[in-house]
Amino acid sequence: MKNHDPRCAGGSNADQKLLDDVAKYGWHVMKVLETTETPGWAYSVGLYKSFGHAEILVFGQDSDLMQYMINTIGEGVQQGKSFAVDERYAELIDAYQCTLKPVRPKWYPAFMGFASWFYEGDDYPVLQCFWPDFENRYPWDSEFDRQLMRAQPLLFHEEPIAARVEGLIEDQDSKVAD
Repeated sequence: MKNHDPRCAGGSNADQKLLDDVAKYGWHVMKVLETTETPGWAYSVGLYKSFGHAEILVFGQDSDLMQYMINTIGEGVQQGKSFAVDERYAELIDAYQCTLKPVRPKWYPAFMGFASWFYEGDDYPVLQCFWPDFENRYPWDSEFDRQLMRAQPLLFHEEPIAARVEGLIEDQDSKVAD
């Protein structure tokens, strides 16, 4: 059995819940709540182990909606559907099409902590699920709503400025140290 992840406020019971959910359903959804400094995010743990599909990471929506989005993808994967990079998926948020992009492994420690604990390293794929603004533009589009920019970092980029993680990573580091 894996050792308890010390970042978990819920103690080893939360670790066990994750392991139990992966065993029972094939995945677990971890949620990181929004703060005044950072958007919230959620990610799957177990899709790769159970189904050979990349884990899913979503930022900037209500935590229940992000969980719904990940569970919708998980249920599709469980039924044999594959979710591919740059395809559009209308079933994740009403009236909008989401798309997926690969996350660079360098961002796993900051945003996929329990997944790296579960896999005992960073040898697993992750796709970030992006949602559009009200005009159906994505965060990398030049006309994307600037008020929503901070809600979705671009983790398919390698450099922190291009990935829009400056400030977000530093905030994470200070919280881990507390």
